[in-house]
Amino acid sequence: GETSETNDGDLEIVPPKIPKLVFITHSFGAHLVQRMLVLRPDILRRTAMILHLMPFFRFDPPGLQKTYLSSVARLPKIAISFLQTASKLAASVPREWIDLYMNKVNGLHDDEERKLAIDLAIQPEMARNFLALGLEELREIPERHDDAALRIIGKHCPTSLLFCGGPDQWAPPFHIKDLQTLQRQGKIPNNIRAAYLDEIRHDYVVHPEMVQPVVNFCTNEILYYSHQNHSEKWKDVNITIQ
Repeated sequence: GETSETNDGDLEIVPPKIPKLVFITHSFGAHLVQRMLVLRPDILRRTAMILHLMPFFRFDPPGLQKTYLSSVARLPKIAISFLQTASKLAASVPREWIDLYMNKVNGLHDDEERKLAIDLAIQPEMARNFLALGLEELREIPERHDDAALRIIGKHCPTSLLFCGGPDQWAPPFHIKDLQTLQRQGKIPNNIRAAYLDEIRHDYVVHPEMVQPVVNFCTNEILYYSHQNHSEKWKDVNITIQ
């Protein structure tokens, strides 16, 4: 830490200020941060706020999608082998064909986006890593909101959640109504706020026109709670909006 001079002329060590934390998560990151804060109360005590963007911390898509994805998640070796075979097959196809398919069928009209997508699609290692992590997520995520975790976190800091259109099977907007029901029942705290932006998609980060509305949501929520809450956690939080 730094040193300062006392009234007697002696030097004393001033312990460094412990930084306050604001977590901004996306998709499966919401589950990881939620679990971390429950398991690490020392970090939770330093947390001023949490913002979850399209939070995938509950796996409950519509019926047929849930059945399909759950079945695939229980057979990871078969699924990974299938996708790797498809990736090798794509690598043997003329690149112009894949480019045309992604442009006309997948709607990837930007040349750089298609180039990146093709480079990834023809890598069997990428297919393996993508499915290995993705299927592990499906097996780990609970079907219902973790009420206990939300209560534990809510005692220390507020949480703001942003849901999007699509429809988004990973963070469907009906989860907002479920959260509101839990709040009316007194099962989770009232310092959990949720918003919905229909024009945003789960993969908003690759759509330049969608980034600014998400940034606006984050800054507005941070400013709201920093003005509403004058607790010790916000005293040393410096906020600069650019």
